[in-house]
Amino acid sequence: MTEEVLKNIKRDNISFDAYYQYQRKYNSMGVTTDCDTIIPLPGETFQTHLAGIKKLFDLGVDEMKNNNMRMLPGSELYSSEMRKKYNFKTKFRLIHGDSGYYKTPDGNEIKSFELEESLRSTNTMSEEDVFKLREIHFLIEFTWNFQIYSDLLKLAKKFQINQLAGLLFIWKL
Repeated sequence: MTEEVLKNIKRDNISFDAYYQYQRKYNSMGVTTDCDTIIPLPGETFQTHLAGIKKLFDLGVDEMKNNNMRMLPGSELYSSEMRKKYNFKTKFRLIHGDSGYYKTPDGNEIKSFELEESLRSTNTMSEEDVFKLREIHFLIEFTWNFQIYSDLLKLAKKFQINQLAGLLFIWKL
């Protein structure tokens, strides 16, 4: 959602005006819309990420999927140049649900777990910021995506209170 970040990762989004028009069109047809965000991306800060989420609520996105950056071998962001340029700090973690028992050709059984390298901080976002954003992402998932408090958040929007601002106020984040 931030121009500098998009430039850093060599991506481009459609204009906000076009996105808004699509949102209106799909909402009028009863189609649910969703989006994905990723943290921490090169150049993204805690504040620019929150501004992006606020904008997505303003645009009327029905479901927000927030993700942690995975370091994928072969991708440009995986390269040592990008790691140095943006001061990437990573850790390995188990991939949820990716484990099992497998039989070898000789009949033995082995237990296997898959790991992924996860980006934990950059030169513009600390690991502490990432974990604080995970709390906020959980609240969005629980209250908005699962629609536990979506009616309350929609009511706040009718009074010109952005849903993110409402969440942050209620949970004092």
